[in-house]
Amino acid sequence: MIKEYLIAIILGSILGFGITNTYHSLKSKQKTNPIVNQNNSTTPPPSNNSPENSEPSDSDQNQGSVLNLTSPSNYDIVDNSKIEIIGSATPQSIVVINTPVNSYLGQTDKSGQFNLKVDLESGFNIIQISAIDPRQNQSDLEIIVTYSTAKI
Repeated sequence: MIKEYLIAIILGSILGFGITNTYHSLKSKQKTNPIVNQNNSTTPPPSNNSPENSEPSDSDQNQGSVLNLTSPSNYDIVDNSKIEIIGSATPQSIVVINTPVNSYLGQTDKSGQFNLKVDLESGFNIIQISAIDPRQNQSDLEIIVTYSTAKI
């Protein structure tokens, strides 16, 4: 009887430390591996030296790319290791999705919609979604999705 309790405590500790270590390594990876955007355009940026360009327009004052997620919702529990991330952002934006398993790259269409299939690990998954619009504005979302095959 004591032997079983001791084994349960040891296995529970190993599992708990494993989950905690995974969470902390994902958080440290987020801080040490920022997304780097390079503009490889061959056209020079527009000059603001002319009088008609001295006042910023309303569109110039919109400083952020808009990122909305349709599916999945935050804290969803799914029973499939492959899920579809569906959402919208500024049209022609680059979409980067980081999961514990892999990183995925996509682009929104002309209407701003995106749809990417991603793989999940068993258990707790922190999914980071970033959209970078053509003007290099970035929006970020982070959701938590749990993959489990247990019957609830």
